[in-house]
Amino acid sequence: MNTKEKRDAIIEYAKKQILVDISTLGFPLMKTSDRFRSNYNLHDDALQYVLSEYSEHGYMLTPIGVDLRNEKVMVLNALPDYMVERCDGSNSSDNNNTIFCFDLKAKSDIRYFGYVNKRDAVSYRRLADECDVRVYVIFVNICKENNMIRIRKVGYSNIQDKSIRKERMWDGNIAWIYEWYEGLPELG
Repeated sequence: MNTKEKRDAIIEYAKKQILVDISTLGFPLMKTSDRFRSNYNLHDDALQYVLSEYSEHGYMLTPIGVDLRNEKVMVLNALPDYMVERCDGSNSSDNNNTIFCFDLKAKSDIRYFGYVNKRDAVSYRRLADECDVRVYVIFVNICKENNMIRIRKVGYSNIQDKSIRKERMWDGNIAWIYEWYEGLPELG
């Protein structure tokens, strides 16, 4: 599959996103609205850092996930945040071009690098298989100190790798724990 076919397949895949009204799930939510907001703020700051790094290295970034933070829904077939392309300067449908997807996870503690919600991991693997594209989860250890954003460490996992183990988290979700690598995938 060439780059244009992969791009088109990813866009078509993204159109199939299934949303479920949280009130119909039949169980109480563990995270408070304040915790969701705090997590999203860290996510947004970390995402700006990652987008800047890729842009500086000549990558084109296209958001594919929809921001649903203000909706009372859960996404059954999660999408990564971005589709990323780097062209070698020739025809954009060439096989010499790079295309991959990533989802970003802001983490306040590095010990949670490699942790991916099972539901997300299964969805990302399905995308990788159906669209013949690499999917990474990028982890950014970020904190705010004196109103300043500080990036402490960046790493990533390849969602197609075999997970090291599985663990039930504090909120009842199952996480697949992957080996992670320092830096940003495919950069450099």
